[in-house]
Amino acid sequence: GGWDEIFCSSYAKQIIEDHNINGVEFLPVLHHKSLKQLEDIWQIRINTVLNPIEIGFFPEPIKIDCDICHKVTYKSTKNPLQPTFNQVDLGDLDAFIIPVKTVGCNIVVISNKFYRILKYEYKERSLEFAACKVI
Repeated sequence: GGWDEIFCSSYAKQIIEDHNINGVEFLPVLHHKSLKQLEDIWQIRINTVLNPIEIGFFPEPIKIDCDICHKVTYKSTKNPLQPTFNQVDLGDLDAFIIPVKTVGCNIVVISNKFYRILKYEYKERSLEFAACKVI
C-alpha cells in the first residue's frame, strides 16, 4: 500500500512499448463504480523496488504543505537537482522505485533512455524530473 500511481494515455503507452522500456507494465484502469475499463488511460506499474540503504540513497527530505490544495510533498534538503546513489547493476532496467519510509513516499527512478523518450519524443511537460548522480 501507499504506492504512488502513474497513469498515461494509449499514445504514451504505445511510445513506451515501441521503445522497449524495461521494468514497466501497463494495467487497464477501471471505473470505480461500474468496473468497466476506461478508454485511453493506462496505469503504469513499476515492479522493481530497490532498498535505499543497499544502493546508498540517503535523501534528507523536508515536508512541504500546499496552502491551496493541502497536498503534502517532500523535497530533499540535499541538492535536489542531483541526488546520489551508489552504482548498482540494473542490467537493462529502465525504471525502478526507491521507497523512502521515513517520509512515506516513493521515488521513481528512470533511465536516461526513458527520460529522453518522455521529455523529447512524447514531450511530457507535467512531470518534474531531477537528475541523479551515480557515485
